[in-house]
Amino acid sequence: MTEERVRRVRRSRRYGYLYAAVLALWKSERVEIGPGGTTLTVARRSRRRKVLILMSDTGGGHRASAQALRSALEDLHGDDILVEIADFWVDIAGFPFTTLPQSYKFAASHPPLWLICYLFASFPPARWLIETSFDLIAAEKVRAAFESFDPDIVVSVHPMVQEITVRVLRRIEKASGVPKTPFVTVITDLGAAHPMWFNRSVDVCFLPGDHLRAQAIQRGVEPSKLRSHGLPVRPSFWSDIAELDVLKVDLEMKAGIPAVLLVGGGDGIGRLEEIAVQVAQGIYRERGALGGQLVVVCGKNRSLRNALQSRQWPIPVLIHGFVSRMSDFMAVSDILISKAGPGTIAEALIRGLPIIVSGYLPGQEKGNVDFVVENGVGTFAPKPQDISETVSKWLSDPDKLWTMRNACINLGRPQASMEIARDVIGICDQREPERTLSKKRRALRKIQQRDVSPILLIARLSALFDSVANVLLP
Repeated sequence: MTEERVRRVRRSRRYGYLYAAVLALWKSERVEIGPGGTTLTVARRSRRRKVLILMSDTGGGHRASAQALRSALEDLHGDDILVEIADFWVDIAGFPFTTLPQSYKFAASHPPLWLICYLFASFPPARWLIETSFDLIAAEKVRAAFESFDPDIVVSVHPMVQEITVRVLRRIEKASGVPKTPFVTVITDLGAAHPMWFNRSVDVCFLPGDHLRAQAIQRGVEPSKLRSHGLPVRPSFWSDIAELDVLKVDLEMKAGIPAVLLVGGGDGIGRLEEIAVQVAQGIYRERGALGGQLVVVCGKNRSLRNALQSRQWPIPVLIHGFVSRMSDFMAVSDILISKAGPGTIAEALIRGLPIIVSGYLPGQEKGNVDFVVENGVGTFAPKPQDISETVSKWLSDPDKLWTMRNACINLGRPQASMEIARDVIGICDQREPERTLSKKRRALRKIQQRDVSPILLIARLSALFDSVANVLLP
């Protein structure tokens, strides 16, 4: 090869590398050229990881779990991570799924209707029909949302989004040639889980406890994909609370008097008024005016709150609407009365708070009732009179309360949110080199295919000017 030919080859190679460098920087990457100008290495520039958490406001627990995970991820990684929480059906899938939260509330207020829906979706042919319908109607919108946000990992905290997410991520992988974005499921039910929670194609399935491992394996999830850290809980439950008597005073409660916490969930449903009246009268009848105090959390139910505040009570009673200090109220209480919501139960376990389950959604929450009773951390009492009798009995038996409190603490998982967050980032980091290398190869293929772009035109014009200069200025 002549000297001029060698010079031209080197010049062409130089501008090819220039274009590759500019292109890589444009894609938030860095280019290093090895000795002799023969090695091209593309490495991702340090940037914020992007985590997409999918939830739905069909019940308060899914959003609470998503927010707990976001808090843990941000606590661990600060500004180095971007966490986006999306209501899958409202924000992403859109019409006709935007009314699902309202439909859930209606069904939840009619338990027989809810049970029919729950059992129907448990039947394999019906489940296939539901998931296929979701795919046909919403897949393109879901794909557009995923490609727009371009997450490094997708996290689901809702049972109805597993299959459609897996299908869409596979299609993106096939079209782009980049390995599939990691996808993990965080089960936010406690005692039992609906079959739609389990998908064999997820990268990891996070369980609330080992008691669901057999069910997950039966549904086809490989044992190596299962991890058990507990339910994600809010940051206020991550650490212990000291000086409880001082905290009681700060919460405007009576120091030195046992406390019963009555919680109706975010919507304040579940016969709270009748239960509150029966419990207060029972404590007064069995233990006197200072034999106990009652804290009632009405949630968003303002009419219930007003009705309770207008009453005359025989014992100290504190009425609240929506509270932001649930961790503190649980810490200073001796008994919790609540429906069988998994998040509330998990938080009560962390605070060592024995539980009286006052009600549950059939199917979905029945397993939570069994979990409470079988582990000796509480009981099920569906009637207000039974609840009142149980409260008086427990308050009169400190040894029984102490035994149940210890059982709660042994089951509590205060670090669940942080442990799940660490694993999520670990999965993301494990898969990132492979995905980055694939993106690098795609970029180089575009160069080899002489993809016409403004950056390539600049490189070619630079080469043209260099050639003209060589002719005019030999």
